[in-house]
Amino acid sequence: MNPAQAPNFPLFMASIVAVALLVSAGALVVFTPAIRVVLSRLVPEEASKAWLRYLQFAVLVVGLASGAGYFSLSTYLSPIYTDPNNPPLLPQITPERWALEVYRAALDALVGIAWALLAFFLIALIAYVIVRLVENRRSSVA
Repeated sequence: MNPAQAPNFPLFMASIVAVALLVSAGALVVFTPAIRVVLSRLVPEEASKAWLRYLQFAVLVVGLASGAGYFSLSTYLSPIYTDPNNPPLLPQITPERWALEVYRAALDALVGIAWALLAFFLIALIAYVIVRLVENRRSSVA
């Protein structure tokens, strides 16, 4: 292990996790009103509040898991064997690499959140169509 490598990794990892959480929190601020409206239309108010909390938690988890992926962080702890005569090396955490990884964490968090919200809104759209069809049948029968 490189002596200069060990002290940098915990701060590096903390910064990646912090970026992923900040991006997730920002996405929640932006999308919570839309999620609240969709849920209030599809489910009763009591259930709507619970589902909103669950979806907020899910967005945080997806953003964190996508942005601070285990595999990408573990590459900085895996030794590289280049020459059998020399000791293995760990990838260096340079300022340029750090900036690139922070950018990757933000982008990956946004992509994961976008996919999760897309799935939610597609399912909600299908549910909305079903609710409207049932309501139209009830009003036409009455």
